[in-house]
Amino acid sequence: MSLEILAPAGNMDQLIAAVRCGADAVYLGGINFNARRTAVNFNKSSLLEAVKYCHERDVKVHLALNTLITDNEINTALNEAQYACEIGIDAIIIQDIGLASLISRAAPDMPLHASTQMSVHTVSGLKILSEMGFTRAVIARECSKDEIADMIKNSPIELEMFIHGALCMSVSGQCYMSAMFGSRSGNRGLCAQPCRLPFSAPDNTANALSLKDLSLIDYLPQIEKMGITSVKIEGRLKRPEYVAAAVTACRETLKYGKCPDDIMDKLKSVFSRSGFTSGYYNGNISRDMFGIRRKEDVTKASNDILSSLSRMYDKENPLIPVNISLSVKNNLPACITVIDNKNTVTEYGQAPQTAINKDLDKQRCITQLSKTGNTPFYINSVDVDIDKGLSLPISEINALRRNSLDKLLKLRGINTSISFDKKIYDDITLQNKRIYTNKPKLWARFININSIPEDISCFDYIFIPADTPESILKSFIQKCIKCSVVPGVELPRALFGLEYKYSEYLKTAYNAGIRDCMCGNIGAIPLAIKAGMRVHGGIGLNITNGYSLDEYSLNELKSALLSFELSLNNANKIYNTIPTGLIIYGHFPLMLTRSCPAYGKCIKCSGNAHITDRKDMDMPIICSGAGCEILNPMPVYMFDRLNECNCDYYLLYFTNENSNEVRNIIDKYLSQSSAPNNITRGLYFRGVE
Repeated sequence: MSLEILAPAGNMDQLIAAVRCGADAVYLGGINFNARRTAVNFNKSSLLEAVKYCHERDVKVHLALNTLITDNEINTALNEAQYACEIGIDAIIIQDIGLASLISRAAPDMPLHASTQMSVHTVSGLKILSEMGFTRAVIARECSKDEIADMIKNSPIELEMFIHGALCMSVSGQCYMSAMFGSRSGNRGLCAQPCRLPFSAPDNTANALSLKDLSLIDYLPQIEKMGITSVKIEGRLKRPEYVAAAVTACRETLKYGKCPDDIMDKLKSVFSRSGFTSGYYNGNISRDMFGIRRKEDVTKASNDILSSLSRMYDKENPLIPVNISLSVKNNLPACITVIDNKNTVTEYGQAPQTAINKDLDKQRCITQLSKTGNTPFYINSVDVDIDKGLSLPISEINALRRNSLDKLLKLRGINTSISFDKKIYDDITLQNKRIYTNKPKLWARFININSIPEDISCFDYIFIPADTPESILKSFIQKCIKCSVVPGVELPRALFGLEYKYSEYLKTAYNAGIRDCMCGNIGAIPLAIKAGMRVHGGIGLNITNGYSLDEYSLNELKSALLSFELSLNNANKIYNTIPTGLIIYGHFPLMLTRSCPAYGKCIKCSGNAHITDRKDMDMPIICSGAGCEILNPMPVYMFDRLNECNCDYYLLYFTNENSNEVRNIIDKYLSQSSAPNNITRGLYFRGVE
């Protein structure tokens, strides 16, 4: 199977550019629930038109329903999925586990693709996606070539990867900066891109969160040989000329092994940020990956370049081969038959007349039948069968050819619906409404063992990093036993290339007596289960509805944190099949990154790395697994408003606090002290768009 080139279509102009330049598939969004809600996108009628246009030309259409969904939006999202099934969409791209579960049951024949927003970057993550019904996963952009090769070798489902376009600083699905700073959630398709603003780093870098655009076009032959199913171009918010250039560059590279210099120059001109980077793929994580949109980057896209790119798609590109035959027989209507790879159309015309001066010329008929006009067809073969002594106007042959090709095009555009049983959703009752009879338990997680106080008797559970040395782990367990606290470990959200290492850490923890593990990435869950642990959902699972809780409970989660992007109004209404928790104190992570914002790459920073925003606020950076977490400078504080939080447990999310600060925070919780200065309520009252 050849490598699929998957192009962005934020509007119909982009879609046409992608198709005419040779894309095998396009991805697009409806008006709601797609990760680029600020694009023009497609309403019902334009979506139907888009699918028809693409299917006529043998191009697949993937619909992005890849935002997080709240309980009160599930029905609307399912209606969009049902319509997608009715009009023959080829696949649906999804982030929300609850929505995926419902669609999988309602329409088992609809291919489901796991969005890159699901942050999947490990083999274990791919395996659990397969068990959940996904047929393809869009892997994280931060994966290296070796990590991708390992996933391809061991994946039970198809893999798709980004090969060109904007590169977010954060691992997709793990960025909350836009939400926290302006209530515009990237997980809800409304990212305001605050990362492109100036953030200064200790090495004097002024734009410490702005990466150059990704480009792996030069590596496409290698990627194809590795076994990736689909390569994806980012850019639903960019110009059609950009799409044309990117698709053409991919197509030319796959055809000739190298992209022509003039095409790559045009691609750089139409959009770049200080050039391109392949740093993650090649494992060259450094400050060289960073870049901004400079004045010269903007002015490079001259009218001449844009005009030359627009000419690439101003006419149909004949991509579909057809075989055509003409039959002209005595006393019978003339007929033309056209055959593509799956359809046959026969068109009848007038009967021929007896030739007076000259018989109908076979070669001229072949010449006329070889013309396809402004259609997506090209003639693969022509067969002409004409009895002697007959005459037929060439205009009649031309009309037969035009009519038959027109009918073939329409026939190709007829969509094959996929069955969708909405009753699956209607039958699910929300009878398990949240009912609380006991006071919520108190949980805590620490990344610094030294900050855990002597008296921890107020806690029910405490989680520490899974890579804690065995000697420290044992003393921690003894301390927990003494205070009747359940000890647990936490797996990092960034596990790039570290699955085996952390599996060994879990074995050590299990042998030491640990039985509980907090997992903030879907790929961490199988590791914990295999180690014999009870699994608790962590901060990165982005749970925003009860159907996600249902699906995770089927995958052995015993409890789960709700997304801190939820307003309390929404969080308090979620029905729960497993215990749920809310973070009531802590410096929320604004981003999970693979490259260190402070230094470009990971160095020994003694745990005091930070970046500074435009208001001179320091944002701490904490190393975790194979990544870094950028923390909000102000902690969320809810101790004085606990009566407004309905959940099974509260979590104190300790990060960079010392032992004295931890003790002070615990005392404030126990006394439910009023809010001090320099705190935030997070998104609990303002929510996100």
